[in-house]
Amino acid sequence: MSFVLVARDMLEAAAADVARIGSAVHASNVAAAIPTTEVAAAAADEVSGAVAALFGAHAQQYQAAAAQVTTYHEQFVRGLSSAAASYAGTEATFVTSLQGSLGAVNASVAHGFQTSVYGPIHTAGQAWLESPFGEVLNPIINAPTNVLFGRDLIGNGVTGTAVAPTGGAGGFLLGDGGAGYTPTGGSSAVGGTGGSAGLIGNGGIGGAGFAGGAGGMGGTGGWLMGNGGMGGAGDVGGNGGTGGQALLFGNGGLGGPGGIGGVDGAVGRGGWFIGTGATASIGTGGNGQSIVIDFVRHGQTPGNVAGLIDTAVPGPGLTALGQQQAQAIANALAPQGPFAGIFESQLIRTQQTAAHLEALTGLTAQVLPGLNEINAGIFEDLPQISPAGLLYLVGPVAWTLGLPIVPMLAPGSTDVNGIVFNRAFTGAVQTIYDGALANPVVAADGNITSVAYSSAFTIGVGTMMNVDNPNPLLLLTHPLPNTGTAVVQGNPTGGWTLVSWDGIPVGPANLPTALFVDVRNLITAPQYAAYDIWESLFTGDPATVVNAIRDGVDQVGAATVQFPFAVTQDLVDAVHGSSLGAFSTGLPSLIP
Repeated sequence: MSFVLVARDMLEAAAADVARIGSAVHASNVAAAIPTTEVAAAAADEVSGAVAALFGAHAQQYQAAAAQVTTYHEQFVRGLSSAAASYAGTEATFVTSLQGSLGAVNASVAHGFQTSVYGPIHTAGQAWLESPFGEVLNPIINAPTNVLFGRDLIGNGVTGTAVAPTGGAGGFLLGDGGAGYTPTGGSSAVGGTGGSAGLIGNGGIGGAGFAGGAGGMGGTGGWLMGNGGMGGAGDVGGNGGTGGQALLFGNGGLGGPGGIGGVDGAVGRGGWFIGTGATASIGTGGNGQSIVIDFVRHGQTPGNVAGLIDTAVPGPGLTALGQQQAQAIANALAPQGPFAGIFESQLIRTQQTAAHLEALTGLTAQVLPGLNEINAGIFEDLPQISPAGLLYLVGPVAWTLGLPIVPMLAPGSTDVNGIVFNRAFTGAVQTIYDGALANPVVAADGNITSVAYSSAFTIGVGTMMNVDNPNPLLLLTHPLPNTGTAVVQGNPTGGWTLVSWDGIPVGPANLPTALFVDVRNLITAPQYAAYDIWESLFTGDPATVVNAIRDGVDQVGAATVQFPFAVTQDLVDAVHGSSLGAFSTGLPSLIP
């Protein structure tokens, strides 16, 4: 539907342009009306009077025709404007109708599955577990798995306790998760999470909160089929617990009721293939409010002077010159405040650099590990200009080009690839953003601004991987000097834009850059999905594996669907911005 949105924008712009044309023509007609309709005779003779009357009559006919054209023009503008509004209304109606239709179909299919397939299977399984024969034979059946894994093959999980508040897991093959623990003492005590089911079964219900506490989350439904457990009830002032999720086939659990003054819990995520419930949400928090982040590189260090790779925490402090640089950048930044917050990495050099701005503003910096320098592993303390230095650069440069899956070619690095690095960096950015919203003071330029002290490579690679107008060549042709700044503006939901680099303004993305970002967004999705699935395999938890596959398919599908629309919008924006703008600019020269 984004193409429809683009068409609507063009219609709105065209309507405005056409309206300006009408206003200009109308003004010209008015200006010409008196001089042309009341032509004075050149002399008092009959011929001059007849000539004046003839021209006056023609002018009056022109004015009558112009009035009719004006009427048509106004009708055209109204039609064009209403068409734009109609597109907007049609889009909203279509999306709402489509969602309603898909929801109705999904609910119908899910109901049929529950009544005809899962319901009978689950009922039969529970009947066996509770039957006299089951009570006798189940211990024999479960003995091998209990010895090997400490878990039943078939059987329901136990209820959580004060020592282990999460409900027990259901049997590997069949069984519901146990209910979460319901506390009976304490203040604002949260209910325990419901236990997860096995292959087939329902998640356990979340425990109820106590003394203002929130209810616990419902347990996860069966790996193959099963419903999520209901969230626990909140106590007075406490929120209800979120419903548990279903995995492949099943409904998401209902949210628990909130206590008086609390909020009901959200419905759990429905099954991937069949099931009702909430849809996946990759939320980043916030309300879309734009903020500014001033990323500041630390002052000079002994490692900078010696030209060494220096990334380990906590690292050395600043040189005497570095302290002077830190004071100078603080003096330059302070008048631009007040700031929503100051943030720094775990490195001593960034903390010493930030201390000067802390002293001038009275703020206390928050330490964020996600702002640490990209770790060099065994290349630590080796010369920057060396084979080790080149290998250190390869991975991060590839990450900025849309290849975060490329490993760090520095053995022993904690930043094993761009995915690990970027998640730490964007996590830090999210914390900075959340802090700004919690303390939304407005700086001198009218923006909510935070300052983050970090290192050159982290600032450069992190920004170029995430902004919508990247220029990765800056990392090689214009690396940030000590106390250099990179300024970004935006939010985690709508995206970030690079405003300036070391004091040099950076313009919006041109068409090639915009298309590069479109491709980057397309090709990074499967890389993140593949890495998450690979990591999930080492957990040994089938629910984690299924969720990783499910989320990966969703992410890749969304990126694939969005790509052609993003490209189309960039192309239309490029053409639209020049054609209508040039037309409007040239209009005054056509009017005498």
